[in-house]
Formats: sequence, C-alpha cells, structure tokens
Amino acid sequence: MKIAVTLASAQKLAPHKYRVLLTRVPPPPENEGLTLRQALETGNIPIFKTDIPRLKAFEHAAAAGIPVNTLVGDARTRRAWNAYEAVGHEIVNSNIKELS
Repeated sequence: MKIAVTLASAQKLAPHKYRVLLTRVPPPPENEGLTLRQALETGNIPIFKTDIPRLKAFEHAAAAGIPVNTLVGDARTRRAWNAYEAVGHEIVNSNIKELS
C-alpha cells in the first residue's frame, strides 16, 4: 500500500508537520472516503476535516488547462472550488507550528 510507505516517511521525517488530504472522494452511497477517513483516524494519522469530492468539474478544468474556479458552464464548479477554499481555511486557522 503506497500510502502506508508515504505516511511512514512523513511520520519519521516530520511527525507534526503533515496532514492527509482525501481527494477524489466519491459521493454517497459509495463509502470509500468514509472508510479511509475512519482508518486514518483510528491510526491517529492527522487528516484534514475537509474532503475534496470527486467531481467532473475538476476533469473539465484540467482538460481546459484552467483552474477549477474559472470554469464556466459546470454547475459543480462552485462546490469544487469551495472544497479547496475550506482546506485553505483549515491550514490558515490551524496551529501554524504543526504545519510550518
């Protein structure tokens, strides 16, 4: 499992300077995101509260070579951008010592 190797390295090199960001999290009723979140929390792995949902808006923006917040014509654009804004707020409002 690649994530296990990455987490082991992060814990060894900087045990208080990382968090896991779950991306491409599928919508309910799929439960992979929730299952992974629970496993990480059980293992006391630091994790962002916000997940980045799996949305076509990200694919469309990448195909157009533009940031998702500038994508026009996709109803999920706002939701996609809001998720990254929420993560940004988590970083800014977190204990800076942990992440710096």
